[in-house]
Amino acid sequence: MEPDYWLQLHKDVVTRFSTVIELLEEATATALHWSPDEGDSEASLRHLRGQLKSVVDLELRMPIVAPMKAGKSTIINAIVGYDLLPARSEAMTTLPTRIELADDLSEPELNIPRKDALLFSSLIEDLADPVEKHFAALADKLSHLEELLEDLRARRLGPIEESYRGHTRVLKVLILLNDLVRLSGMLLPEADLIGQLSDAPTLRTPYWRRPELDMAQTTGRLSLVDTPGPDETGVAVRLTGAVRTQLENCHVVLILLDYTAMGREADEKIKNLTDPVVEQIGRGKLYAVVNKVDQRRPGDRDNEGVQRFVRIDLGLVEDSEDRRIFETKGRLGLVAAKTLAALDRKGEQLVIADDPAARQFIWEQYEDDEDRDDALRTWSHEQLRKRAARKWDESGVPQLLQHVISRLRAEAMPILIGSALNRLVALLKSLIEVAQLRMQGAAANSKRIQDELRALQKETKLLERLRSDMPKPKQLSHEIQGRLNVHIAELREAGDRVLSALDVGDTHSTPLDTGVFDRLGRRIQHARETVGNAITGKKHRSPGVLEFATREEADRHITLLTAALMEPLRSALEQGRDEIADAVSEIATKVVAAEDRKARPIIERASHRLSTAFEVTLTVPELDIAYQDLEVSVASPQERRHTVKKTRSVEKKVREWKYWLKVIPRKRIVSEDYDVEESVFLVSQKIVQQELSTSFSSQIDQIAQELGEYVVGELSAQLKTYYDGLDAFLARYYASLMQALEDIGKSGAQQQEMHARLTAIIAAAEEHLTAIASFQRQLKAGK
Repeated sequence: MEPDYWLQLHKDVVTRFSTVIELLEEATATALHWSPDEGDSEASLRHLRGQLKSVVDLELRMPIVAPMKAGKSTIINAIVGYDLLPARSEAMTTLPTRIELADDLSEPELNIPRKDALLFSSLIEDLADPVEKHFAALADKLSHLEELLEDLRARRLGPIEESYRGHTRVLKVLILLNDLVRLSGMLLPEADLIGQLSDAPTLRTPYWRRPELDMAQTTGRLSLVDTPGPDETGVAVRLTGAVRTQLENCHVVLILLDYTAMGREADEKIKNLTDPVVEQIGRGKLYAVVNKVDQRRPGDRDNEGVQRFVRIDLGLVEDSEDRRIFETKGRLGLVAAKTLAALDRKGEQLVIADDPAARQFIWEQYEDDEDRDDALRTWSHEQLRKRAARKWDESGVPQLLQHVISRLRAEAMPILIGSALNRLVALLKSLIEVAQLRMQGAAANSKRIQDELRALQKETKLLERLRSDMPKPKQLSHEIQGRLNVHIAELREAGDRVLSALDVGDTHSTPLDTGVFDRLGRRIQHARETVGNAITGKKHRSPGVLEFATREEADRHITLLTAALMEPLRSALEQGRDEIADAVSEIATKVVAAEDRKARPIIERASHRLSTAFEVTLTVPELDIAYQDLEVSVASPQERRHTVKKTRSVEKKVREWKYWLKVIPRKRIVSEDYDVEESVFLVSQKIVQQELSTSFSSQIDQIAQELGEYVVGELSAQLKTYYDGLDAFLARYYASLMQALEDIGKSGAQQQEMHARLTAIIAAAEEHLTAIASFQRQLKAGK
């Protein structure tokens, strides 16, 4: 669809959204309890105004998730064009931070919600005593924080403000907040500061307006989210929830991997962290960025090797139309971006020898000091710009931005608009219901209303009794787990059958027993054939151990064996998830149906009396078993060095007697033995099998764990939410009838005025619903 189509729809929806808020403000002033949510109408209005701002801004949110020191801050700084985020030799980021690229600023500003600023201020006071008590040990362990520790011990730090402006102040406060979070995790783990924060701090910043980030040409505003590494010592587990909060509101996720440390445990933790979100937003919105590839050395993984590793480890599939694996040189991109930004900003006024960005760029272009000094003296602005532009492109950052942002532009607007329209429809329908009920109540006599109020009170007590008797999590867990053990056992058996394809000396098919996994038979047979073909003709060091002359050949063989079994193992997991989800759904359906049979008659009686539709429905929550792909750390082949005896031809001088008269020197070619040390590379089928088995077992354990979380969380929460909705339904109409009772006591003129206001509110709400329905049709047609 053409960009103008979306721009016009966006404009129309924003206008309509604003008028709906005005109508709801009028309804609130009329004392209508229109909000179907828990809490008052004012709270719903605040939330709605925030949602309107998101629609107006069309925020395109892109979190970056990475292990410690993978280069998140460097990549973000390269995107904005200067050293915005603090970076130091020690791990820095512990606090999720949203970074908005703003056109209306000349310097960065940091905004912290008032509630969160108060939390940080209290934390400063709470840390004083434990810091004083453990000062010596802390100063020894965290020498880079000694100044902060001194300030905390001496109680020199003031309260945290809600807003800071200017690069120096913002940088200082960001460092302070991150260090406070780290200390809180070490000294006050029970406080769970991150869990109490209402939102991530927002850092609004000017940026270097490269074509990839030219907001004037886009239909949205790019927002980056710098997240803590899931391997952050001491606070990693507790930070997971904070990172998830940011991921749930994103449009794409960048997973940043450190080329120099690929395959560490942290990479697997990142994948575990993002998989549930990826399941919701779509695997096609996941981008893997392998940073620091400028540290690649001869013999290291080349581009193809990196692509293969990431595809196997993260389960990504790359094709020509949707490239989702990128290599970047973050440091190179940063120094190039800073230089180009300085040239754009200063123009001919830039003095290359004196400009910090230019000096740093040139310093990194040469290893020899004389070459650096020569470039500083002789380079022209054109030479500097040309070299910096080439290095910027070489860094891989612009290619990443062009691809990801184009994807954001295409998908963010429909998502934001669709969500906003759905919310407005729900609120307008609720408004019409309570307004009609108040009008009906005002037309009745006070005795009838009082009778209805007493009936609602009685029904509320009945609901409370039912709530107290609903199944407890432990009871639900016991019932569900007992019935699912057979499915878990069957899934483990399927995995064992797949892995048997790597059993030494066994390449014959062993069919699965008839059951839910019998469809795996052909895939397992194909895997066996692939393994058999792969080992045929290879040199065997011992049963199940193959010998290769080069590391590259050994790596290719490991990849082949791994890939052959990954497909049937993934298939087994997918089928297992489906079977388990179906079984849980059957049990959960019975549980919720039983609660619904008890509670629904109470609400239906009230609905019938009130002549209004009841829309609080108890539904069976889906068991969301997060898609956890097989997390295989691809093993390196074992190198073995051994001595080989070889023979070579050499020329030697010899002396011979000629006719027994004299000795004559001659040259003769003779054979000579010598020793040579050579390397061979061994691949063990057993080790590959063990790695896959460990991964498969961990996924089964994860499924079992999620079953428990489902019972304690989703199913129990659904039952609670259901009863909360019933209570809110009755409370909303109780409040409306109380207002109607007050209206009856008013004068005739006042009653006529109220009737006219309510009639106008209902008419306006119905007109809004008609217009929104048209927008929803346009939205569907444009996708």
